[in-house]
Amino acid sequence: MQHILTSHNYLTKAISALFELITDSISGLLESLIRARQVQANKEISVMVRHEYPDMTLIAIEDMLNRQTMRLDTLPRGDS
Repeated sequence: MQHILTSHNYLTKAISALFELITDSISGLLESLIRARQVQANKEISVMVRHEYPDMTLIAIEDMLNRQTMRLDTLPRGDS
């Protein structure tokens, strides 16, 4: 009986770990899709607001929008 309970426990842990791996992968994929769509939207918006930032390049405007919309203030800036 002890052997059956031990085997069941190992199997339950393996299945639980598998489901956790699958859910982590799916949530990571969804987060990546959301971020990619946000970056694409910011790229389109940067062209529209170019006149509001005449001293900045499009890439700098995109970077600013990405940092503001996705809270990326901790990343090093690419303009240095």
